[in-house]
Amino acid sequence: MDLLIRLFRRETTSKEFIPVIDGLRFLAILMVVLFHADAYTKERAAGLQYSTEGLWFAKIPDVFYFMDQGVQLFFVISGFILAIPFMRFELGLSDRKPKLRSYYLRRITRLEPPYIISTILIFLLLLFFLNSKYPPGTLITSLFSSLFYVHTLVFPGEFPYINGVTWSLEIEVQYYILAPFFIWFLCRVKDKWKRRALNFLLIVLFSCLSWVIEEYFQSKTMTLALFLQYFFTGILLCDIFLLDSDKLERLNRWWIFVFGLILLVPITCTELSFTPSLILRILFPPMLLTFYLIVFGNKWWNKIFSLSGITLIGGMCYSIYLLHTVIISGVGRVTAGRLQGYSYLTFYWPQVMIFLVAVLGVSAIYFLLIEKPCMKRDWHTKLWQKIKGNALFGNKVGVKDSI
Repeated sequence: MDLLIRLFRRETTSKEFIPVIDGLRFLAILMVVLFHADAYTKERAAGLQYSTEGLWFAKIPDVFYFMDQGVQLFFVISGFILAIPFMRFELGLSDRKPKLRSYYLRRITRLEPPYIISTILIFLLLLFFLNSKYPPGTLITSLFSSLFYVHTLVFPGEFPYINGVTWSLEIEVQYYILAPFFIWFLCRVKDKWKRRALNFLLIVLFSCLSWVIEEYFQSKTMTLALFLQYFFTGILLCDIFLLDSDKLERLNRWWIFVFGLILLVPITCTELSFTPSLILRILFPPMLLTFYLIVFGNKWWNKIFSLSGITLIGGMCYSIYLLHTVIISGVGRVTAGRLQGYSYLTFYWPQVMIFLVAVLGVSAIYFLLIEKPCMKRDWHTKLWQKIKGNALFGNKVGVKDSI
């Protein structure tokens, strides 16, 4: 177990490791994977015939229908993580001022290689092996649009053709660019209660804005304007975590644990993010904030989300997110026709379990080979030094001699 933990534990650029954050990442990625595994399995099951008893069970797995909201959980986590170094300095908790150049370079070196490699690999699979419904020219346009994070702008209302889930990464990139300025703006308000009130007001305003954009203007283009409320929720969570973490111990009550269970039901099983109800849209970010605070402060929730198995999988969430849909599609082409059973459940659950195992196995390999090396802050510097130190570029051996 210790070997597995050392092998799969993600690299952190600072010495601080917050286990529950990876635990919350686990919840978010589990929701997303279950949503797509459920959708694919139901699609393949639509043409199959089952007994009357089997059909009665067919509605049970519908609980996964709203688990696409795991993306919003990721947005809150991103808001929290990116705010930590900036808020620590702005609030006088650290003398180390974050440099924008280092901040943006870190985003590029940490996130770009796994994203670029996975996008190109999936593009090649679609082009030569999976018989994409899109013509090659459209796929090539989609490829370059995705690589530059502008697919939702080039193809309004369309998910990326190469890897549909990467629409959320385009939103993340838009936020990464603006995050330091949002945090700087909020931290101009030195009184913590006034700052938090302003932050909460922004959460409400952007929740309303997302409703107006979607319901009134009928816009289908995914942009940061639809999701800023979740990132600001993460910033508010960071504010409380940095200044009042000792007070979160007040949440260490048994009834708070039960309340967390109650909150988890609507978060995972009901439509709150894209609902036509304005009230529910406004309530969703505070619900996420409350649940996250409970996980931080309640010892039982904290212990659950700090379990090694959960945090290890949560730490691999980026690799899992990038690959899970193509793995589900590829595995399903092989297994779906071989799992037709007497009832819907004998088809559904084995298929979903196979998807989960396959996604975890392949993603773990990708994590070790591609993503984890990129977690080291100076990997690109060391790589460049190795390239410069190669015999072909050195002074000891010339090109002609090396050949």
